[in-house]
Amino acid sequence: MLARPRIIGRVTRLSQLRLLNQTDTGTMVMNSRCGTRIVGEDSDRRCSLQYRDFRSYDSSSSDPFSPDFNNPTDSNGSIAFNITEDFLDMEGRPMLSGENPYVSGSNEGPPHTAASFADWYRTSPTLDPQGNLEIVGELLLGSLGGNVYQFSSNSFFPLDDPALAPLAWPVDPTYGETVFSNHNFGFSTEVHYFFVYQGDEVLSFSGDDDLWVFVDGFLCLDVGGLHPSQSDVMSFADPTAANRPEQDTIVANCKARLTPGDVYEVAIFHAERHTNASNFSLTLDGFVTERSTCDYTCGDGVATRFEFCDDGAGENTGEYGHCLPDCSALGPYCGDGIVDEAFEECDNGDNLGGASGCNPDCTAGPSCGDGIRRPGVGEGCDAGATTERLVPHAARRARSSSSRPGAETQATANSAQLFFLPGSKVLLQK
Repeated sequence: MLARPRIIGRVTRLSQLRLLNQTDTGTMVMNSRCGTRIVGEDSDRRCSLQYRDFRSYDSSSSDPFSPDFNNPTDSNGSIAFNITEDFLDMEGRPMLSGENPYVSGSNEGPPHTAASFADWYRTSPTLDPQGNLEIVGELLLGSLGGNVYQFSSNSFFPLDDPALAPLAWPVDPTYGETVFSNHNFGFSTEVHYFFVYQGDEVLSFSGDDDLWVFVDGFLCLDVGGLHPSQSDVMSFADPTAANRPEQDTIVANCKARLTPGDVYEVAIFHAERHTNASNFSLTLDGFVTERSTCDYTCGDGVATRFEFCDDGAGENTGEYGHCLPDCSALGPYCGDGIVDEAFEECDNGDNLGGASGCNPDCTAGPSCGDGIRRPGVGEGCDAGATTERLVPHAARRARSSSSRPGAETQATANSAQLFFLPGSKVLLQK
């Protein structure tokens, strides 16, 4: 008798492979021993970000462009508060509040319309001269010591980078874009950063044009508007440290929502909307970042995301139906497409069963000759091991009879004369 095989279903195996191929994103893994550690305070911080490049206005082109980027009718001003709502929308994007609308000639700092503003931080689904092109980049904040990190540039033109420029508008063969002073102006920036809130964090920004900082989805710093370089501070250590009374209120309201020890997301939304200069300086002081770590032990019987399998102490032998000693894969098993005669009658890899197929447990599926008559699959009889020899003989007689007058009646009569001798597997004919 065959030993009972270990069945590894297709879905289970593929799911395990997906887990093994995942990168470490800091997600806690069920059944593994996980903890957190503080990221080294003296190492630089790298934040992935998204740029979205908009076509700047070109007087020589009849193609449309976004009305908010380098529009020649708009002039610089100062910080324009209340452009956005105090919270992000369901997609995690800023929304135009309507409290400080654009007015040509008198209030040109805000975006022209809610529709045009909605495009700033949403990637255009198709090539659209009024839309944007998304470019993924990286922001390196150098360590200043004492858990303080800073990126600062008075010539912030990331899309001039040879590695990113081919993805931006200036080289697009359909529309293209005019560059100013050999620089690509007219883009938005989106950065996301997680931290463990302690209550003494300070974020400082200086630059142009718009910048909004949201923590846990709520507005915490407002430097919006079309303006030259402006500076302000989001200080949780001292909410009154901002440069303007309006900003003090925004920071204080934000701080009141946060709980020490909880993890929150900082979402930074920036836009460079006018030519002549581009400044961007961001300083993070006291933002503690934790990274999860997970350990595992091959042989403890718990299959973590880092193991394909784990049968437990002394069981990872690599023999049939068992895990390899290093927990990286299984040894021979039912479903590997290789017939192991000591344990399996068949194994075609899929093992879906069915007539003449292989069952999920690697036993043979139903077939002519197994002694079980199955009319549903076309069997008129099945005498087991004798079927292969006797059925063709009966079939020949039935076929020869069908060529004579009254064949249908004779064939039925012939079939009726086939019978089993009681207590015997021998098929006889009268």
